[in-house]
Amino acid sequence: MATGTGRSDERRSGGLGRRLSDRVLAASAAPVIVFDAAGTCAFVTPAAAAALTVEPAQARGRTAAQLGLPAHLAREVARSLARAITLPRRGEVRLGPTGGFDYELAAAPAGGEVALRLSDAATRTRAGTAEAENAELRARLGSRAHGQLDAAEAAGATAPSRYTHLVADSPDPTAVVDRDAVVRRVNAAYCRLRARAPGELVDRPLAAALGEAAFQEVRPELERAFRGQTTRHERWFELFGVGRRCLELTYQPLYDGREVTHVALVLRDVTDQRAARDQCELVVRELELERARLQATIEQLPVGVVVADAPSGRVVAANNAAAEIFGRPVRRGSRLEQYAELRGFHPDGRPYEPHEWPLARALLAGEQVAQEELAILRANGECATISVSAAPLRDRQGQITGAVAVDVDVTARIQEQRRHGPAGAP
Repeated sequence: MATGTGRSDERRSGGLGRRLSDRVLAASAAPVIVFDAAGTCAFVTPAAAAALTVEPAQARGRTAAQLGLPAHLAREVARSLARAITLPRRGEVRLGPTGGFDYELAAAPAGGEVALRLSDAATRTRAGTAEAENAELRARLGSRAHGQLDAAEAAGATAPSRYTHLVADSPDPTAVVDRDAVVRRVNAAYCRLRARAPGELVDRPLAAALGEAAFQEVRPELERAFRGQTTRHERWFELFGVGRRCLELTYQPLYDGREVTHVALVLRDVTDQRAARDQCELVVRELELERARLQATIEQLPVGVVVADAPSGRVVAANNAAAEIFGRPVRRGSRLEQYAELRGFHPDGRPYEPHEWPLARALLAGEQVAQEELAILRANGECATISVSAAPLRDRQGQITGAVAVDVDVTARIQEQRRHGPAGAP
């Protein structure tokens, strides 16, 4: 009876575990990597694996350094896991031939885990001096504008007139605003974005172009820019003929001598990046929900259930029944080499090596193990006999992503057989 229940429960738990693995591997097109408390990759989306130039199954179980992440980012991951820095943490990174990325480190809903989210972005230069600010503006507005700013300054032009050509040549929607929050220059890209002619925008309050509600939101950023700070933030806008779009607004101080007299407001459509980031967050939340459902389900089973990730053998779920059977906690996060702590023995008395446990064989070789009986030594010194069944969990490509083991305490049956002999004996 107990053994039959174990096989039925194994199918139920295995199905949940398989959906858990599939959700991680296939639910998102956005690059996201989740590192567990031990600092190794617990989950990775195909897009992130592509950015790392590895297969998803190969990425799991590796540290940040082993995945090829730059040393500074690997350190950030380690410090994030140790909660030595405040999350979220954002920055820029270059990954081999795949190019530059913006990254964000955030605490995953699962305790002790950290999610690394990547999004394509050109590396931005940040500087505090007026010369560095002007250099960044040149880089943002394109190579054709090189030299025009210097020429205008040499001719004694004052802002914003010295920036006229730079603004006109910008591929990004750009407007120049004075200290009274009046628009003094706009380029063609800005007019197209706002679906208005230049005459409807220039020499008019920025509040009229953005709308009063949007202006009150951007006003603090504008004031910081006039104090010499380059700032950025994102906001959703309803654009005529386009619909709802997420724009990144960059506030670039423009100097006349040492004084900030104008601010260049540069807009960039980041709707796709925002959608990818939101999708990453959704995947992490759904993953945690699936994990919670899996844990709630296996806790209701009368048999011990342990689910482990491949290839590290990291335990991702175990119920209280498993702890009771083994007489010790089955710690979440335990790895393959720690399986020996469970103290199992072959019929000839040899201890089970970590790779010999049914769960390990299912993980490493894809072996299906049915009702294998073995002796265990519990933490209190009590001997017991258990029946173990194990099976691998595979993704849609057939790759092993984990394994599940079902443990049944058969000590009473074995003791009864020893007292009375095998059933049917004379």
